[in-house]
Amino acid sequence: MAWDLACLARSDGPGAVAAYPGEVEGLAAYLRLRELYAVCWRFVIARRFPDRLPEARAAADRYFA
Repeated sequence: MAWDLACLARSDGPGAVAAYPGEVEGLAAYLRLRELYAVCWRFVIARRFPDRLPEARAAADRYFA
């Protein structure tokens, strides 16, 4: 459930989290994991579209900074 809410929070922002009834334990960890997933996905996209590799590298640099 926390993973789903983390995905919603990325697209709908704080409104998605505020609309959820109750507290989700460990949500911050899932939000960070969702960010890492997005970085990895950019590299998957870059395999098919090599011109997107700089975008993937920039996302990785931001994540690991």
